[in-house]
Amino acid sequence: MPRPILAEVGDKVFLLIKEYEDATIQKRGQVVSDTRRYFCQLIDVLITDLNSVSQELSKTSGGMPQCQMLLQFIRHGVDNFPWLFVHEPVSSDDPSPDTSQARGDLTLTQDGYRVSKGFSCWVMCHLLRLLAEPKCEPLHSISLDILTSLMHMIRIKDVFMYQELTTEFLALIGSLISISKTVFRFGEITTTDQPICLEYFVQQEDTSASGSQTMKDEPVSIKHFANLYLLQIALSQLIGHLVPELCQFLAHQVPLLWAGLCCQLEVGGPSLKKESLLVLTTLITHVGLPSAGLLDYLMGCVLSLLRLLATTSVSEG
Repeated sequence: MPRPILAEVGDKVFLLIKEYEDATIQKRGQVVSDTRRYFCQLIDVLITDLNSVSQELSKTSGGMPQCQMLLQFIRHGVDNFPWLFVHEPVSSDDPSPDTSQARGDLTLTQDGYRVSKGFSCWVMCHLLRLLAEPKCEPLHSISLDILTSLMHMIRIKDVFMYQELTTEFLALIGSLISISKTVFRFGEITTTDQPICLEYFVQQEDTSASGSQTMKDEPVSIKHFANLYLLQIALSQLIGHLVPELCQFLAHQVPLLWAGLCCQLEVGGPSLKKESLLVLTTLITHVGLPSAGLLDYLMGCVLSLLRLLATTSVSEG
């Protein structure tokens, strides 16, 4: 019986990780590329086809599914091998490099950043796809945990990348609100004729770890309102974990976050209202109340929610 792909490729990854620790500075770049390529192979095989993932999760025997073990492996990588996701510039041994050498070092750093960000986005996109699929619910908790840990690690290692990725998450929240309103009428319509592909966290150019087509784009696809709703809840939970740093590094984006959360509080379902309210509470703790216009909107949403709760209590009584 052939070995499961996770065991087979995982052994190669562990060998490369050990090689990275002992490698010279010049060789580490190739080790990083090879390790990313194997991670891409595992992700592509084990969690890209969501139907296969849901079928594997539905099995009642055979131990832990490979897709779940892979996510645990990725979580371990975020904690212990940050160089997979964030470029770590290599300082030159020459204390006074000439102009051409300095220019070459800058180019390598820019390329390293581009490839690292591309890989991180590619992994994030696959996690978002899992979070938007109801049949993959057993993987939602660890997927969200990986996203949260990855963003915290990126903030420590590369603030600029953190700012770019957080901005993209906020833009995605705004797009989901727009889709909920224009396509699904906030849940009145449950299914679309054609899936809506979300062009977030996808590669705009070839950023594959090895220069080959290892990382094939599989954007998040919204076919049912349930997909959108689950993703809105997950993103609200993620942003809730990022609020302190977001207020520090992206203060100009906070009004946009206020508006999006208030809209979710106004028109979202019970679970989305709950998550939005939790994030709004965290926001108030860190930055105080919003500007006058947004404060009026917030108070109106809260009053409507209180009326809804009162009406529900009376009807149940």
